Amino acid sequence: MENLRKKPIIYALVIYLLWELSGFVIAVLFNMVLPEVLLDNQYCYMFLSEIFVFAVMYFLFCRRTGGIAKTGEKLNIIWLIPAGVQIADDIVTIVNGTIKMNLLTGRGISNLLLCLIGTLSIGLLEETVWRYLIFGNMVTAWKDKNYGTGLAVFVSSLFFGLCHYMNMLTGGQELIPTSVQVVMAFCMGVFLAAVYYRTGNILVPIFIHGILNFSNFFMNEILGYDYEVIKLDALFQAVYTILYLIFGILLICRKTRSKL
Repeated sequence: MENLRKKPIIYALVIYLLWELSGFVIAVLFNMVLPEVLLDNQYCYMFLSEIFVFAVMYFLFCRRTGGIAKTGEKLNIIWLIPAGVQIADDIVTIVNGTIKMNLLTGRGISNLLLCLIGTLSIGLLEETVWRYLIFGNMVTAWKDKNYGTGLAVFVSSLFFGLCHYMNMLTGGQELIPTSVQVVMAFCMGVFLAAVYYRTGNILVPIFIHGILNFSNFFMNEILGYDYEVIKLDALFQAVYTILYLIFGILLICRKTRSKL
């Protein structure tokens, strides 16, 4: 394992393949053993599958190594501007949409809690894999290279973006929407890697990622999405995607300059 970590690209590919393989195996097993009521609830199913994959990743990799040194730098509220624009996009969709679920009912409350837990688990898994393990290993392996940190941000985010092409196989998405998602994930990955590098605390990108997932699922899927505002939604998506990339680059550049 130590020799593998010295080859960060191969290390990233191995982790990615194990991640997808464990996710596939768990999905098959769940369909065999879980009752239909759990399989039909996407948030419950999401939480269970993400936690199982996280357990595999933790047992194989996280117990041995991972992450970067803590810097003690606190999260600056200004850094959250791109996330604020994304949440504003979700709010716009619900303001212009139709509420599908009464949150004051038992079903509404249970779905709200499951949505929160399920979406936070996505942040836990994806940040552990792509930022804590892969980005952290690249930063360590390339620390003596010129622009090694920037390269680690770019390559780990590229892997993070490209992994979303799996949605074409598992989610039945078409090529163009999936490609848009890949670009957005790459830009968001740059931002989250930069935030992690600035703070040295993996809990920060986990929390940001989880809250953004929750906002998206909660606003668009639980309360309702009106596709009549799709043009405005597309504009918002373009804006916050560009902001993620810009803020990520600025955060990394300022951090690396301060260390020179």
